[in-house]
Formats: sequence, C-alpha cells, structure tokens
Amino acid sequence: MDEASGNFFGKQLIRAYYFKTMPAVLAKKFEEQHELSPDVIKENVYRRENPNTYLATFSRFLIKHKDIPLFQDIIAKGLKRFINHQILQFNNAKEVPIHFIGSISHFLKDEIETALKRKGLTMGRIVQRPIDELVKYHKVLLDAKV
Repeated sequence: MDEASGNFFGKQLIRAYYFKTMPAVLAKKFEEQHELSPDVIKENVYRRENPNTYLATFSRFLIKHKDIPLFQDIIAKGLKRFINHQILQFNNAKEVPIHFIGSISHFLKDEIETALKRKGLTMGRIVQRPIDELVKYHKVLLDAKV
C-alpha cells in the first residue's frame, strides 16, 4: 500500500535501471549519483533497517527528471494506483477535497492534480512539512492567550 510514495518510486527507478528501460544517458547520471551495485542495493534493502527510506532517496532523481517520458509514465502509473486503491475506496471521495502531506506530493503537485481531475476528484491542500503547520497552529494559540 505504498503506491506513489518515495519508496514506490525508488523501486520503480531501480527496476528501470536494471531492466535497462531507463535511457542510457539517464542511467549514467543515475550511476554517478548513487552506488548501484547489486551488493549495495541488497545490503540496504534486505539487511539494514528502513529499506523504504533508502529506496525513497532515489525518488529525488525521478522528480528532478520528471519531464522524461519514462519517468512521466512511472509517476502517472503510481498516482493512478494510489488514487484507485487509497482514495476511490471511499464512497464520498468525489464530494470532498483530497489533501496530501509530504515532499513527494509537494514536488509532484501538478501531476497529482492532473491525475485527480481524470478521476473527477478535487485537489485540496498540500503540506510539504507537517511540523511547520503544527508550529503555526501552536503559535496562534499562544498569541491568543497573551
């Protein structure tokens, strides 16, 4: 249930790299930015804690190059799966705005909005860092008490 997460996109990038569906020029750039030997990947995915966090680090590359057709396809498919599995399961999904939290949603805002519109859904707010909103909220409460 991690569709459209950094973890999901990281797995898709590794798959595209190893199955050689990633354009060669991009694969070279990917190699320059990440240690992609099978041993390093297996170590991080199967032996270390938080493999999802490790895989999510690759999503930066996807976002940076999101104008590449392969990456557009990966993003669109991940968002479609997320919407179908996580949002449309609710009967009132088309009646309320859909809000998002996190960096992936922040950097893929346009793609998310497009995917939502295709399904007749409404975009709500996107909050990149929830802690910032909590700080604002508590500052308002403190100011009100003074």
